[in-house]
Amino acid sequence: MRRMILPFAGALLALSGCNMAPKYERPAEALPGSLGAQAAPAQDLQSWWELFGDARLNALVERSMAENTSVLSAAARVRQARAALGMSNADKWPGLTGSGAAQRKETPQFQLQPGATDPANAFSLSAMLSYEVDLFGRVANASAAARDDLAASSYAVESVRASIAAETVVTYYNLVAAREQLHITQRSVETRRNTLKIQQDRYAAGYGSEAERLQAEAELANAEVTIPDLLQRVESLKSALRILTGATPEEIWTAADIADTPAVLPQPPAVSLAVLPASLLERRPDVAAAEAQYRASVARIGVAKAQRWPTLSLGAVLGSSDNEIGDLFSAASRTWTLSGSLSGPIYDFGRSAGRIESAEAAAEIAELNYIAVVRSAFKELRDAQTSAELSAQSVEARIQQAAAWDRYLAISTERYKTGYADPLELLDAERGQMAAHLALVNARLNRVVAAANLCKALGGGWTPGADKK
Repeated sequence: MRRMILPFAGALLALSGCNMAPKYERPAEALPGSLGAQAAPAQDLQSWWELFGDARLNALVERSMAENTSVLSAAARVRQARAALGMSNADKWPGLTGSGAAQRKETPQFQLQPGATDPANAFSLSAMLSYEVDLFGRVANASAAARDDLAASSYAVESVRASIAAETVVTYYNLVAAREQLHITQRSVETRRNTLKIQQDRYAAGYGSEAERLQAEAELANAEVTIPDLLQRVESLKSALRILTGATPEEIWTAADIADTPAVLPQPPAVSLAVLPASLLERRPDVAAAEAQYRASVARIGVAKAQRWPTLSLGAVLGSSDNEIGDLFSAASRTWTLSGSLSGPIYDFGRSAGRIESAEAAAEIAELNYIAVVRSAFKELRDAQTSAELSAQSVEARIQQAAAWDRYLAISTERYKTGYADPLELLDAERGQMAAHLALVNARLNRVVAAANLCKALGGGWTPGADKK
């Protein structure tokens, strides 16, 4: 019997550490040869918003990345994943439990043994050591999956932080643009009030018609009616910034002004595309998170496969039992037990096969999700690059348009004052100039937003490898 048991036990122990998970391979995708001109070196985009040179913006972004509820929620998921990894790693080691008992019992006389006392005491102490030999890699693969889950959660935090930073920058400059448009509209209202005053004076002197005076009043009303909408937009953007930066309900309700913002939109920083396409997969935290999730799902296939094979458990118990508490630690009271057990499914009506099939399907879903995230990353980068190029062209065109309307208004004003221009010509010039300057602000805002989106698409807003700290 001994000759049969020892080789069998040796074979089982030799299997310990056997990994039944498929070999992980990153899904291959056809990547572009380059992303653009390689003349300029790629910037360090870890804190890309600082390239705008706005101290107020920097403070808002740093606060949003630290106190936004979405960031805090993602960070809590990291702690949850780290705890799960700790529990999974603990399964690699033996478990040690202890117990103690004290009892006093009275026994019927006919059951008493000769020389026994009644009532009698019973005291015991014991420690039990248990260990599961990881024959087929179930524990190792579960630990690997938990480790990749932790990595995915850490990357997800960085992805959320990067998104919140970009959203804060975009909201901030939307606020700057709304205030600039409000200032343009208020200035246009003053101009139209002056025009209406001239019309009224001319009409009172008998030089103008009632229709011209009413037209001037209507143009003034058209400008004035937009001011409440712009004021509402300013307040809404201020509230949005407070939400992004984790403001309390009191801070939201008091609606304190967000001061020290620039009066006009800035020239956005130039962003280089001197990045290797393959490196984009390492730079973007959402891609890294999707890959970690795929690795975890592959490891779980190994867990599912290992569950259909036997498990070997080893145990040892060391204890002491006596009717006198003072004798518990004497040699005569000592007890010990060594044990081993082998158990496994014989026929489970397809449960094991179902677990494996489910794990393989989950891995396929994770693989397709990774591919989708990679493709989305390149789409986002291409869209951001195109938007940055076209928005710059749009700004140049809008600058020329606004300058043309400025000249037209200046000439129309002089012609009107000298009586050579029709009043409607002046009103049309005022309307066109206001629309041109509002459109110019929108174009400059689009250029700033495009620069922010390009920095985010290039993986800016975090440090690759930060999840491993």
